[in-house]
Amino acid sequence: GSEPGSLVNDDITYVDQDENGDIWASSFSRGIDKLDIEKGTFTHYRPSEVKGFDNHSVHAFKIHDNHLYIGYWSHGLSIISLQDGTSRRFRHIPGDSRSLASDEVRSLFIDSFNNLWVGTTGGLSLFSDPTGDFTNFIHDEKDPYSIPQGAIYDITMRGDRQLLVAADQDGVAELNLQNGLFNNAARKFSTVKVGNMTGRNPVRSIELDSYGNLWIGSFGSGLLFKCGSDDGTDRLLYQTGASDNIPNAVGFKANGDMLIGYGYGDVALVRDQMLLKSYPRNDANIIIRTILRDREGRIWMGGRNSGLFLLNADGSRKVVPGTSDRTDFRVL
Repeated sequence: GSEPGSLVNDDITYVDQDENGDIWASSFSRGIDKLDIEKGTFTHYRPSEVKGFDNHSVHAFKIHDNHLYIGYWSHGLSIISLQDGTSRRFRHIPGDSRSLASDEVRSLFIDSFNNLWVGTTGGLSLFSDPTGDFTNFIHDEKDPYSIPQGAIYDITMRGDRQLLVAADQDGVAELNLQNGLFNNAARKFSTVKVGNMTGRNPVRSIELDSYGNLWIGSFGSGLLFKCGSDDGTDRLLYQTGASDNIPNAVGFKANGDMLIGYGYGDVALVRDQMLLKSYPRNDANIIIRTILRDREGRIWMGGRNSGLFLLNADGSRKVVPGTSDRTDFRVL
């Protein structure tokens, strides 16, 4: 784990890419690694060796403008300069509305104006540099335009004025930044409606593709799709048919067909938003975590405590010899 040719730890929690194309990966408890794409070597950033890097569980991080932004599972935020080694730590301070909304960080996002947004279990925080203060968006039961209830698990931006957040309890909401954020009247979140989905919709991930379509990974309602075309059509891509509705991984075959890996091992084959097949699990202990198509068109899958395996054309799975059934594959 300490060699330049390997990761410091196999327990990967997050992956990011910097402006130079190098890959960064964090482990839950052993720090962050940088993979130099050209040299094929790793640089290890350990909490014991980097000032300001707390030895606590890393849940999310970002690399931007030669700075490392680290969000901890329950210990706030660190900002570390990779140029001069200086660092700053930020925690939630009860009673201080300018501090971080919560110490439990779940997502980080840097917009096109270089603003840092921090998603926490207590709401959304916008960092103000250099003052070190935060502008917080907290759910208010009495305010229908406040941020949705629940932890903010993902953040993205549509264009440069529409902020999208994914909440663990109340779905996806949008905030128009055109009118500024310095008065309460401008801080109006609106619910992003998808198809006929109603009620409590826990969402863990959101992604905008190059066509402006919004992909929503929900916890219990499948993979959702909101069309970005001018007609405003909302469509539910895939919701039922497998043994559960918690998608963990998405991959694509060479012909464009989509593969969705689910929490209880089933794999769905989808074409043009239609379910073609559902490949049932052959082991009750398999939980699909990651899917990858290699250059030869082969489909690789990794699961929790189930090793690495290939998906055959008939849907059967071939376990790769030498991979342990106790290995937790999260990223391929």
